[in-house]
Amino acid sequence: MTPIRIAGRRFAVAACVAALGATAACGGGTAGSENALRVGVPVTILSIDPQGTEIGERTTLMTTQHIFDPLVRVADGEPQAMLAESWENPDPNTWVFHLRSGVTFHDDSEFDSQDAKASLERMFAADTPMAPLWDTIESVEAPDKSTVEISTTQPTGALLTNLSLVSIASAEQIEDGRIESDQPAGTGPFAVEEFSSGERTVLTANADYWGGAPELDRLELREIPEVSSRLTALETGEIDLTYDLPPDQMGQVENFDGVTLDSVPSLNNYFVWFNNEREPFDDERVRKAVWHAVDFKSIQSELFGESAIPASAPVPEAAFGAGEFPPYEYDPEKARDLLEEAGHPNGFETSIQWSSECCANIRPMTQTIVSDLKEVGIEVEMKEKERGQWLDDLLGLNFDMNIQDNAVITGDAEYSLGRLYTCDAQRLGYCSEEYDAAIDKASQELDPDRRAELMVEAQRILWEDAPAMWPLDLAANAAWNDRVQGFEPAPNNIPNFRPVSVGE
Repeated sequence: MTPIRIAGRRFAVAACVAALGATAACGGGTAGSENALRVGVPVTILSIDPQGTEIGERTTLMTTQHIFDPLVRVADGEPQAMLAESWENPDPNTWVFHLRSGVTFHDDSEFDSQDAKASLERMFAADTPMAPLWDTIESVEAPDKSTVEISTTQPTGALLTNLSLVSIASAEQIEDGRIESDQPAGTGPFAVEEFSSGERTVLTANADYWGGAPELDRLELREIPEVSSRLTALETGEIDLTYDLPPDQMGQVENFDGVTLDSVPSLNNYFVWFNNEREPFDDERVRKAVWHAVDFKSIQSELFGESAIPASAPVPEAAFGAGEFPPYEYDPEKARDLLEEAGHPNGFETSIQWSSECCANIRPMTQTIVSDLKEVGIEVEMKEKERGQWLDDLLGLNFDMNIQDNAVITGDAEYSLGRLYTCDAQRLGYCSEEYDAAIDKASQELDPDRRAELMVEAQRILWEDAPAMWPLDLAANAAWNDRVQGFEPAPNNIPNFRPVSVGE
């Protein structure tokens, strides 16, 4: 039996907290002594529509989750009550949620079951990357103002975890279209003061929040994609906090006065997808040859250091239900033998694509992969693409190889296993009836421990078929100055600022 890892190894933590020099770290900017947190976010906040097409993007999801609430959320791998106070399963295909009373939206309208029903139905019908999560949903009913019933076509073990991604909006706003505006009203701990995509989003505290008012009066999310600019803003005190820093910049941050740097095991990993529909990657021997041809351990140590560890499963080891499998060791001679066996004794020509907005160290990592593959006769053209074009080509299977990072944002391995690798998903041209049957069996299991075991068995099929390479698990990091209190880095890189406070 392959061991199941519910909690991953700790990544090494680098921290620097200096008592001197706090003036340099906290000066500048406009916050001064006001109770405001200024966060430098690494990616554009595309929308604040809680069920919009961009909701799968982590920075967008982080923002909406401060404005809206879900029925349940996941903390430390366990579902916790939010707008639903409690729930039960009267039978394997029925979930009954009892809603919290006395909750109001930011526009003072009252929350009830019709809002939950409208939000769930809108999310379930949306054409988003999350759509496969809702394949088993049959219906949503609101039998009374305080109850919502979800019926499924089969038992769905990850339903509560998946529902943590669905923010609840007002049925009236959904109907009249205000939910798509720049001033939507949620029930969350913060209300929207300003939304300017590409610049900043400003949220103000909801003093009447049902869970208790946040510590902050104001949360300002400043979009600073360029890393050096973000670090300069942190060092000079123009921002108080930032996260998702490239590994090669962490040493610089350690030298900032009055700044803390922390890392935790993340739910993020790197993968290299093969287009399994295209020759020669329709041959398992070729896919395994490529994996054996690349020295990923050197990539990890030289480019990432303690910010990554070698992966041993298709999902990060910090995810619930992650497995652990024997590595594909760096072995160029074995790679050449596999290529010859597959009819490519002299190698072949191919290409690899990535998004220009993606990922720490993606260019040097890709360059190293290309260099290693050349040693076994595989000539690879590098194709860096604008994000929109990259996404179109990815979804259209218009690529040979594709490199990117990926987050299991729910913390549950099924989020990736059921969404990316089934025959219906068609994300990398891979289709295995054996895998589909295995992940379907896991998805229908309601006992968490047994479901984790079944997910490991499904991962074993992926690992042995090698439709992709999963070389590295990444750390989640953040850096903040001495004004900030009560912050913890988030394994899914979707930080929660509600418990955070700021001092002088």
